[in-house]
Amino acid sequence: MKSLRFFLIGITSLILAGCSTGSSSSDSDVVNTPTATTEDSSKLKAYYVDEPVANISYICGKYSDKTDKEGAFFFEKGKDCSFYISSLSLNSIKTDNLNDGDYVLESDSNVAALLLSLDKNRMYSDTIEVDPRAIEALAQLGVDELPKDDNERANLIKKINALLGDENLQAVTKKEAEAHLKQTIYNYDKDRVKLTEPKASWLDAEMISLYYPNSNGLDSDSQSATNSGTSNYNLANINWYSTTKIYTSELERAKEFEKRDYTLLAWSELGMHCMDGEYNVFALLPPYNTLKAQLIINGTSPRIASSDVTITYEAATKENGNINTTSQNKTDFWLYADKLFPTVGSLAVDQGLKGKPTQSQTPVAMDFNISQNLFVAEGIPATPKSDSGTRDEYPIVRVVAKDKNGEVLATTTTTLPVSDEMDCMRCHDSRVDILEKHDRNFPDAVKNLASELKDRGFDYDDDGLVATYKNKSPILCASCHKSNALVGSGIDGVKPLTEAIHSAHATRSDTNGELLGDGEDRNSCYACHPGEGTKCLRGAMGSAGVECQSCHGTMEAVGKTGRDGWKEEPNCQACHQDGKRYEDAVTNKSLGTLREALDSRFATEQANIDTHPRLYKHSTGHGGIACAGCHGAQHAIYPSSVDAENRQNIEHQGYKGTLRECGVCHKNEPAITAHNGPHGLHTIGQRWVDMHGTVVLREGLDNCKSCHGTDLEGSFLSKVGTDREFKLGVMNKKVSFEAGEKVSCKKCHNSNLMEVSK
Repeated sequence: MKSLRFFLIGITSLILAGCSTGSSSSDSDVVNTPTATTEDSSKLKAYYVDEPVANISYICGKYSDKTDKEGAFFFEKGKDCSFYISSLSLNSIKTDNLNDGDYVLESDSNVAALLLSLDKNRMYSDTIEVDPRAIEALAQLGVDELPKDDNERANLIKKINALLGDENLQAVTKKEAEAHLKQTIYNYDKDRVKLTEPKASWLDAEMISLYYPNSNGLDSDSQSATNSGTSNYNLANINWYSTTKIYTSELERAKEFEKRDYTLLAWSELGMHCMDGEYNVFALLPPYNTLKAQLIINGTSPRIASSDVTITYEAATKENGNINTTSQNKTDFWLYADKLFPTVGSLAVDQGLKGKPTQSQTPVAMDFNISQNLFVAEGIPATPKSDSGTRDEYPIVRVVAKDKNGEVLATTTTTLPVSDEMDCMRCHDSRVDILEKHDRNFPDAVKNLASELKDRGFDYDDDGLVATYKNKSPILCASCHKSNALVGSGIDGVKPLTEAIHSAHATRSDTNGELLGDGEDRNSCYACHPGEGTKCLRGAMGSAGVECQSCHGTMEAVGKTGRDGWKEEPNCQACHQDGKRYEDAVTNKSLGTLREALDSRFATEQANIDTHPRLYKHSTGHGGIACAGCHGAQHAIYPSSVDAENRQNIEHQGYKGTLRECGVCHKNEPAITAHNGPHGLHTIGQRWVDMHGTVVLREGLDNCKSCHGTDLEGSFLSKVGTDREFKLGVMNKKVSFEAGEKVSCKKCHNSNLMEVSK
């Protein structure tokens, strides 16, 4: 049995070698095999493969060495070959039926699993190179027998990692190895492949009938080969072989990002901030933008930088020459800030409520937020007007990351969207008119709340809001009406601000005589929320026709009693679920009832904040990166209709839209993965094309349907972001996709393969 194990392991190594003609191994790590000479006519060469298995010791008659990066070994016809790692015997084979140039396919899945587990590169479609350090570790551990099952194998890998002081090696299960063996067969010249175990466990009934068409499951050649220790059977009669041989890792996708050491992502938390156009009468919202940023330290396993770096923001010039370096003389906010926010104290011009100043040509440091694992500049008082006096709702800022020595690590740009289009004058005669109506409907409101208001520092007149405005100060609506946009605002028992405003206006008519609450498109919302000029809903969803009501419900729903404004917001999974994309997040627009999620693939985080599920603006995803870091802020999901907001991702990956190129953060190419990318995404690129059949054979097609559609004809989720070209198969055929094209399985596979894969 030990000799058989040696043989199978050797075969596995060769099989693995065959999946790829390339190698990530360094020449110094692999012992080069001597070349055959005309003087030595008995010296023949074969290949030990599942993929090319490098660094395996062998003794074949008078020849002994280690397999090279192609899995090659030399042998004498009729002389036994033994393969081993240190003192661990893998397999022994007879070579009577082995010819020069043949591929010895390891069909013992237990041996194959060990070789995959010891691969220093952890790739499924690359040379399997047994880690030299692992060879030394096996010797130190005194291992001389193969692990018998998955548990023993996992324990062995754990011991090796502990001895090496890292976790580079990962245990591969027998099931995974068997799936890989199935996929590997397709990569070789069918006339030269030798199966070591014709009735291997991973050969299902259908495969056996295709391999061995006679009644007993074996033809005469393969039966005699079994008796001699090596199969002489080839793939000549396997119909599905020619329809599925599409994998190659001869040429990998170019590593465009290999010189990138850091990736800086920045975005505005809300995607748009509303502010009042004037503050002398009353205020709903102050100038208050929040900027967030994350610095990714690139590598095979990227990490997010923390307080060991400094990230700053400063004003930047737009392509049209506009720049916004100050809010002075662009708003009267600072004339009344002490009255509107008495507990904050005196604010200098251009200073925000949280101490951060307006973006200027002087860099300002952002603060590191430990709980969110990102940098934040909260309450930047940006205004929608450039220094030249022109309107600009999308001023841009330059964000810079530096190390402790002041060395620049990375830069990027983003916008600080802000609008003062909350235009009450569209329907009201004046802002004072609004106060008069409030006094008329609630004449004793201020008097009844006088003590609470004074405790909070507000000096309001008992005679009402108009009297307060005329005699003392402007009114902050949130001084009585709680607003979750202003932490600590409001008085218990008073209707919250969002409920009060939306419920009151749902039954009001706009200038065209239509009830605002009856509106089914963004125009009714744009009357107050920015706006016809600003066009807040500017991202991918807005471009696709999604309206405000599609996510939030009607004005009645937004203003319903008991709704916790700014916290009860739509989530991603209400529309994106079960491989589908719904046009409405709400199933009842008048109630604002969110559709229940069938899966969590595209869900915002389920951890609660203040008893509410974590909002999109606070959620993180792949590797701890904020959702908005890759997708953009709400209302401005990439790609945005504002060119300045697409600039960041264009600079990172070469095209606009969701940040989706693995190489942006994963330096030197990430490890191949079927499920560990964002939202369970597989690795994107040539290497995935090379090996994805392994995953299909192991797991089936159900998981693929989440993005490629139930019919595997492609869906909106499988659209490519840029033009791509992939190589298919050993014949070097190519397939091309245009940007925006849906990736369909049938683009490369015919219907026969689809049936076999199922």
